[in-house]
Amino acid sequence: MAIWQYKFYVIPNSNQNIIKTKQFGKDIDNCFDDSIFWNGKEISIEFFKKVDEILTMTKSWSKDLIIYGNLETNCLEILCVNNFIKSVSLRIDFSNEYQSILIKLLSFLKLKDLILLDENLEELPLNYLSIKTIINNSQQFKKYHDLSNL
Repeated sequence: MAIWQYKFYVIPNSNQNIIKTKQFGKDIDNCFDDSIFWNGKEISIEFFKKVDEILTMTKSWSKDLIIYGNLETNCLEILCVNNFIKSVSLRIDFSNEYQSILIKLLSFLKLKDLILLDENLEELPLNYLSIKTIINNSQQFKKYHDLSNL
């Protein structure tokens, strides 16, 4: 992930407690493992087909990874196993104008009843101003702007 990107996790809305995820949703490298939310759901990649109207699907380096957008800018990454979703993340490039893309993606997430988590695994309201505030207060946003002002 580039310094000019902020990463979000996308998970299905369910009755699972996200607070428990902070404690138990970590893998052996202490990274967040969002597959616990997708396991057992058997949601096909077709679920995200309309994202192609927002971010164009691009060629991936892996047959199991579906990429909408560009890994260096704005992108939605979907990990699939046997055509079923196992992980979804969203990266927003804050070095360029991202408002239109983010607003459309947030509408898609609402329509599909999905939840957006920030890098601290906090559930976020699906509105542009809230997300923009999260991004603008992030460490990488501050570091990027400090470096660009040198």
